[in-house]
Amino acid sequence: RDETGTVGPTGSGTVTSERLTTFGAGNEVELTFGSTSQEFPNPLPVRLLRFEGELRETAVVLHWQTASEDQSSHFEVERSSDGERFASIGRVEAAGTSRATKSYGFTDQQPLSGLSYYRLKTVDRDANYAYSKTIDIHYQEERESVLVYPNPVSAGEPLKMRVLNPTSQSYEVAVYDLRGRLLTSHTYALETGLTERTLSERTDLPKGAYVVLVRNQHGTVPFKLIVR
Repeated sequence: RDETGTVGPTGSGTVTSERLTTFGAGNEVELTFGSTSQEFPNPLPVRLLRFEGELRETAVVLHWQTASEDQSSHFEVERSSDGERFASIGRVEAAGTSRATKSYGFTDQQPLSGLSYYRLKTVDRDANYAYSKTIDIHYQEERESVLVYPNPVSAGEPLKMRVLNPTSQSYEVAVYDLRGRLLTSHTYALETGLTERTLSERTDLPKGAYVVLVRNQHGTVPFKLIVR
């Protein structure tokens, strides 16, 4: 069976590259063993076959497999920004006792910007634990950007908008004269990534200055538009 976990939704940004970091694929992964018992420091009886991660849009997806488990309790997913100080970001329940291959997954929906390190802490029912080796994932957060062009624009010339959009969302584009009167307003549903929309095939505004407000759920970006 597959076991999955997730950490809460807040991550925002745009994936600039997709990178798969893995070790031990097809081979058993070395574990560093630990124990809460000083008198009986027994190694944790879990054979980890692989542990890998990949960047999917704005989330880091982790996968791992075990070849066998004996009295395993759960996995704690730990993350670090420097590879030294780790903090737990989630928990996935383990199979308990199994001689079959088990697959697990966990999604970090709010990854850190830059290079992050991930490792597994495998805990058994007696609170003994083992660490996997670490894997690293690079995530570059990008801010959204909006451009209305050309500016100045000539009468009869197309007016366009270019948006670098971290998530699928709607944009309202409103044009006002300098007295604050609303002249036009349209809403555009845009997908993630770089998108271009034509606001007007032929600019029919009289020559002069105007205010263009581009709004989405995060706020408003104003532009001063010149028609010549």
